[in-house]
Amino acid sequence: SDLGFGAATTGGAGGKIVIAADSTSIQSALQSSDAEIILVPEGTYDLRKYRNAVTEAIAQNRSWCKKACDDPKGNPTKTFYRAAFEANSCASLNDNVTIVTEAENLQRWDRWITTHANKTLVGMGRGANLRGAAIFMRSNEDSKNNIFRNIAVYDVNPHLVEGMDGLSSVGTSSKYTEKFWADHVSYKWISDGMDLEYTNEATVSWLDFDGANEYN
Repeated sequence: SDLGFGAATTGGAGGKIVIAADSTSIQSALQSSDAEIILVPEGTYDLRKYRNAVTEAIAQNRSWCKKACDDPKGNPTKTFYRAAFEANSCASLNDNVTIVTEAENLQRWDRWITTHANKTLVGMGRGANLRGAAIFMRSNEDSKNNIFRNIAVYDVNPHLVEGMDGLSSVGTSSKYTEKFWADHVSYKWISDGMDLEYTNEATVSWLDFDGANEYN
């Protein structure tokens, strides 16, 4: 059972038991309105969804910015990309960067999945590897009471700084999320692993973050 501040988290207990054996089934189960225990067979699941990052940023009044990777500990053959949370400008970054245009076709491939309430997602056996997944329990969707166990989240836009998280719980100052338990979750090739914002009753037990990244 869970421990600590999230000890009251029950996830999908008492609900349906679902075997999610492919990427589409994993997403559908997390976004259904039912209480569910979602069992994912051991293996790797590719959830990547490719598109032009700059096109998306323009629609969100944001910008992608770039510069040569000049950090001597980094890789000088790579380009450093970072998001600016302003429209058509990189001025807020103040870091000798220039704006990226749509024509450069900068790619991103995260798949953003917002969960619904009362979900348990468990990787079976040695675990489930969710490639490109960006899973969020958010108060905007009235989501709460989620459990995640024995999963690895990786390859979520490793070339982009502020290029999406792996597994996060995000509320607002006026509407908190609550009851979140992440156990035996690992990350690699990712900018941000886990954000906990405006969240009550959360337990994180045994999280492994591999921060090695040739891009940033």
